Amino acid sequence: MRLGECLSLKHCEWNVGQGRTPFVEVVPRQDHPAGVRVKNSRFRRIYISDDLERLHSKYVWELCDGDAHLENWWVFVNLRRGEWLAPLRPETVYDLVDDLKR
Repeated sequence: MRLGECLSLKHCEWNVGQGRTPFVEVVPRQDHPAGVRVKNSRFRRIYISDDLERLHSKYVWELCDGDAHLENWWVFVNLRRGEWLAPLRPETVYDLVDDLKR
């Protein structure tokens, strides 16, 4: 997935736990606060592994334990600095990657 596609994902677009191969739907939208978008504005479905499904489920439980209300909210959000649960910006991701490289 491209960065804009990842940052544009909402929890409601994860289709998991239904007894079939889990997938995420990449939905073109223009409503991300940082202006990120899906390239070519095309809808697509990406099948994911059971391991990624479990990781997402664990992440959702941790967010809910922190009183997050996620029904139609962004998957990738600020958890450590800045406004809590604000959608991540591309610059934040680049900074995190640079920190990991060091």
